Amino acid sequence: MTKYYAAENGANNSKPNLDGMAFNSIVPDGGADGHEVTMQYATDNLENWRYDPGSKKYLRWIDSKDANGKVILIPLVDRDNNQQLAFSNVIIIWAHYETLNHTDTMHEVQLPGNSGPMLLFRDGQVFQGKWKGVKTNDPIQFFDKIINP
Repeated sequence: MTKYYAAENGANNSKPNLDGMAFNSIVPDGGADGHEVTMQYATDNLENWRYDPGSKKYLRWIDSKDANGKVILIPLVDRDNNQQLAFSNVIIIWAHYETLNHTDTMHEVQLPGNSGPMLLFRDGQVFQGKWKGVKTNDPIQFFDKIINP
C-alpha cells in the first residue's frame, strides 16, 4: 500500500472542517482517576490505554496470547518507527454493536441517534460527558456534563 492510497482511490484527503471542535490545554476540574482504561468489544479484542505521566500520553496496548494460550497485553507499536502508539486523549462513546457472523470477526457499529454518553480520558483523569453528531460527514462534537464544548 502506498502513501498515496487515498488519492489513488478517489478519496478526498483534504484537511477536514473542524468548526465546532474545542481544544483546551487547561485540565478541567472534576475528573476522577483515569490512569487506565480497558475495553473488550469482541471475543478476541481486548483494548487498553495506560497513562504515562512522563510523556503525558496514554500508551496503547492490545491483546495477544502467550505460549500457553493465555491472553496478555502487549504494546501496540508503529511499524515504521517501532514506537508505542501514544495519545493525549482517549474518548469512549456508546454505540450499538452487532456481531454479523458466528466466528465473531465481522461487526457493525452504529451510533444510536444523534447524541449519547461518552467518557473522556485526559491527563490521567476521566470526565463524563456527551457526544453529539451535527451532520453525517462532520466530526462528532464532545461536551462536558453541563454541555460546554
